[in-house]
Amino acid sequence: MTANNIRRIGRLVSLATATTVATGFALPSLASDPVTTPLIKHIIVIFQENVSFDHYFGTYPFAANRTAGEPIFKAASDTPAVNGLLAGPAAPPNNSTLNIAGTGTIQPFRLGRNQATTCDEDHNYTDEQAAYHAGQVDLVVQKLSSTAANCAPDRSTVMGYYDGNTVTALWNYAQHFAISDNSFGTTYGPSTPGAINLVAGNTHGVMGSTQAGFGPVPGINQSTGESGSQTVTVAGSDTNGNTGGGSIVGDPRPFGDVCNPLGSAQVALNNPSRNVGDLLNAARLSWGWFQGGFSNCNSIHKASDGSVKQDYIGHHEPFQYFASTQNLTHLPPSSPAMVGLTDQAKHQYDLSALFTINSVSSATSRTYDITGFQPGVNLPAVTFLKAPGFLDGHAQYSDPLLEQHFIVQVVNTIMTSKYWKDTAIVVLYDDSDGWYDHVYPPLANASALGALPSSSDALTGPGQCGAPLAGAVLGRCGYGPRLPLLVISPFARRNYVDHTVTDQSSVLRFIEDNFGLGRIDPAPKSVAEGGSFDQIAGPLDSLFDFDGEHDSWHGDRDSRPLLLDPSTGQPIQR
Repeated sequence: MTANNIRRIGRLVSLATATTVATGFALPSLASDPVTTPLIKHIIVIFQENVSFDHYFGTYPFAANRTAGEPIFKAASDTPAVNGLLAGPAAPPNNSTLNIAGTGTIQPFRLGRNQATTCDEDHNYTDEQAAYHAGQVDLVVQKLSSTAANCAPDRSTVMGYYDGNTVTALWNYAQHFAISDNSFGTTYGPSTPGAINLVAGNTHGVMGSTQAGFGPVPGINQSTGESGSQTVTVAGSDTNGNTGGGSIVGDPRPFGDVCNPLGSAQVALNNPSRNVGDLLNAARLSWGWFQGGFSNCNSIHKASDGSVKQDYIGHHEPFQYFASTQNLTHLPPSSPAMVGLTDQAKHQYDLSALFTINSVSSATSRTYDITGFQPGVNLPAVTFLKAPGFLDGHAQYSDPLLEQHFIVQVVNTIMTSKYWKDTAIVVLYDDSDGWYDHVYPPLANASALGALPSSSDALTGPGQCGAPLAGAVLGRCGYGPRLPLLVISPFARRNYVDHTVTDQSSVLRFIEDNFGLGRIDPAPKSVAEGGSFDQIAGPLDSLFDFDGEHDSWHGDRDSRPLLLDPSTGQPIQR
């Protein structure tokens, strides 16, 4: 146990003792009050899309500052280094990957602010493993580059990265708060595994065989936003491109969600483990998943590439895969006062249930502005935030500048509210989109899904991700690619880079530990046996300083909000 933890527990005991002495009895916990009365009373998770660490922070804290019209970024002189593209053995010429012909190498290169819109790269479970090539990390272009028309002809786009002249807000948050340079996707693969690992640490539980032509079932035309119905494929436990070995490895939509795209592959977790919502409900704590477009399946906006994007994306909503928390017909909360508490909404909401939002839905609109908290709504103890599609940072239909607009408006709203003084905001991502990152992830869980070309393992050999034990649950090869993770809080260390190995389920563990929830699995079950990754997840403790010993507080914690301009990502002069 760290000294920080010992001191923190001492503070909690002192708080509890003071309450008992003053009143003569311990006060009962309310639904909105943490049982352990922690220093952090509100955890907010902003879960974005498809970014590797090098793609956003590869040259941190050094920005080019050479293009007119781009925001200038100059780091503080005492800024610590990250394991990035400019340091140590990762520096050129060692930092490269084979070109598509295999006759030469391609180095990482800078993308400017005028190149914010890019093509979407391959981030398939199998292809990502093959790209990492048993630790050589030299087949990224060959395995993950896209052939889309808006990609570079030599397919080098996958090697591109941004710096503080484009992802300016995130670099400013890193300067003033804490960032990890050693955090990973829990497993390889796309959005759905990442989202489910965030809230449950476990993508296993798919039962039965694949059914083609099931239905018809309700859905949405993604181009027009109109409702309709169509037959779908329901993915089973077999290897089929979306699932394998009883685990989710692709992006099947939650079965029965009326907002799914017409004809999309769907999946049901018929034998799932619990998720963090179940733990929070058992502890009588308020919580919610808030997602753009949840209350209106037909809501659309203009995508980064000029196409049309549905605001709500079902396979980005992990609680919809679990019978205990799913709200498949998108029922609203019964009243503002019930937001975060248990009613017909089952803790699944539109972002507008929490924030006041000026949004215009149309194929030509990018209007989506957060203006404050909804009257009569209390911020839950745990809040998950998911941007509408065009603002979630996903390549092609979103971009870093649209993403910045969303993140900054959310953080500004929280920082100027009564909640800021006891809140921790965690910003992280669901997958890497295939974008190059030079770090080979630790092998925390092995798998052997066979040598089929679809949804099989390929990290250390055909059909292999290490050597799993006999009888092990398959389809959860991890850790996956390295991803950004930031902590924004009065309790965060200032201008700090943490090197602790963490993954997406570390956020799950942080929530569990902060509120004394216990772990996902009620009985001991190792990860190899199908248990949650939360039991082996690295803690986020090192990103925090609860004693002010590392230049975190500077006196009154309320005096440290950092308000940024949503357009430039630069601090607002006050």
